[in-house]
Amino acid sequence: MTEFRTLGALRPAGRSGGVRSYLLGTLAALILAQGALLMIFGDALLPVLAHGLGSLTEVCQSLALRTLLWSGGLTLLFTAGIAVGMSALLTRPIQRLEAHLEALRGGDYRARSPQGGPRELRALADGLNDLAARLETSERARGALVSDLQHEVATPLASLRGYLEGLEDGVFRDDPEVWAACTRQLERLEVLLGDLSQLSAAEAGVSLRAAPLEAQALMQAAARSAAPLFARKGVILECLPVPSELWVHADAARVEQVLANLLSNALRHTPPGGRVRLQAAWDAGTVRFEVADAGEGIPREHLSRIFERFYRVDPSRSRASGGSGIGLTITRHLVEAHGGHIGVASEPGQGSRFWFTLPAPAGLNQVSAP
Repeated sequence: MTEFRTLGALRPAGRSGGVRSYLLGTLAALILAQGALLMIFGDALLPVLAHGLGSLTEVCQSLALRTLLWSGGLTLLFTAGIAVGMSALLTRPIQRLEAHLEALRGGDYRARSPQGGPRELRALADGLNDLAARLETSERARGALVSDLQHEVATPLASLRGYLEGLEDGVFRDDPEVWAACTRQLERLEVLLGDLSQLSAAEAGVSLRAAPLEAQALMQAAARSAAPLFARKGVILECLPVPSELWVHADAARVEQVLANLLSNALRHTPPGGRVRLQAAWDAGTVRFEVADAGEGIPREHLSRIFERFYRVDPSRSRASGGSGIGLTITRHLVEAHGGHIGVASEPGQGSRFWFTLPAPAGLNQVSAP
């Protein structure tokens, strides 16, 4: 006996088959059922079955249309959600960068851009943070410079005013020592203004007239200029000989200025009867100049700041000796303008050794230090 499967037996057991499996199973069941009825009842059922097949086609078309509409709607919603998420992902970091720019425009250099977003936006945030840090450092330096200038100028002006008021009120007589003291304060102001002018020019960019120069000639010229000052204080200046093959590629006037500043600094910190040594040697592609003194030395915690403007290890002593506090800063700028380096080695009670390097001319033979 022929066995016929029912419509329910051909329906998928669960939802795992999906809508497509369900439709295929239903269609197959209907076709089998109608075939079985034809075999039993003959041609009398053809009109009825034809009408049933037409209804089945309409049902399948309706289900397919609904499936298409639901799939399209879900796809549209999913795409819209992704678009909104991507827009927020890109817009928020840009808004934060815009807020940071507004803060910088308003003078808030302590503000920083938070990290986030795509790689390009993170790189832009890093650049803005670096710019903000530089502006913050520059602003602090400007404030420190104004404060230091006020103090440096106020001290000699107050001294001058005291002497002049004393002369006017009769407290001081018309004594040459009083006028000499006034002259010293005026000279101190002149030195300060001159150093400030040099510092401003050095920081703005030094114009160099570089040429091959003999190291020994540069050292001897600086020593001759400083000799009267050393003799007046009773300090011995030694200019050690160097091989004639030792040359540098530099601006002669600027190098002599560097040596003069270092010799003047050594003289201020060396007691009478002491000794200052000037020497040079070949140092791995550069020429290294060195000024060594027999002064009180520099504590280790001050070495990293010794080339900052207006920085003094002992402010009272430096002002009394006539130093402006920016000579070493000028020296650093001049050396770096040549592409060289400058540094110091010192221990308290053992003197200091200031050194700087200058490039050697290409194609000239150099010798090593003994």
